[in-house]
Amino acid sequence: LDAARSFAGLLARHGITMRGQPSAVTRPGHGTELAAVSSPPLTQIIGQMLVESNNVIAETLARHVAIATGRPATFSGAAHAVMAVDARLGVRGISIHDGSGLSPLNSITPQALMKLLRLATDPARPRFRSVITGVPVAGFSGTLAPGSYFGPFAPAALGTVHAKTGNLSSVAAMAGVADTRGGQLLGFVFMGDSFAKKRVLVAMSTLAQLASAVAGCGCR
Repeated sequence: LDAARSFAGLLARHGITMRGQPSAVTRPGHGTELAAVSSPPLTQIIGQMLVESNNVIAETLARHVAIATGRPATFSGAAHAVMAVDARLGVRGISIHDGSGLSPLNSITPQALMKLLRLATDPARPRFRSVITGVPVAGFSGTLAPGSYFGPFAPAALGTVHAKTGNLSSVAAMAGVADTRGGQLLGFVFMGDSFAKKRVLVAMSTLAQLASAVAGCGCR
């Protein structure tokens, strides 16, 4: 009904006269479809969320997890739903209070992030692959693009480091994978907390240097 009222207001502002007022009714079985829109595939939505570090999409997806698992679509419901699904996947060490990651009460261990990376790169679990294919690429996209706070990257990392970043006023983190100079695919998780506010940018640059070192590794 709110949508109908907003639509009626738009019509009126464009000089279109409407008879009556918007009201809630049951759609007749013989109604004619005027227009339709379909959601992008979930993998595409996940990719947009990851590459932009989009908090709104993250919160929305978490609330859909809540709905799918029979919980209320609230901050708390979404958080508990995500933790329950992670637990079923064998991921421990996660304590969150929202789906976006903006709450200062959220916490996650490096081991939990690494477990999630292992799941996303597991050939036996192709449905999780969009987590890896959707994250930013060093030197090219999203929060790892040239000119972003996380950088600069050494040449070895350009195009070979795929990672998700995170930062708040005193926190900086980066987790992802790197195709190393030695031919291995290595996962990494770098996290720092309790930085002085003026040092957070330095921390982000340091994380880029660490990721570059992993990419340039000649180990096998």
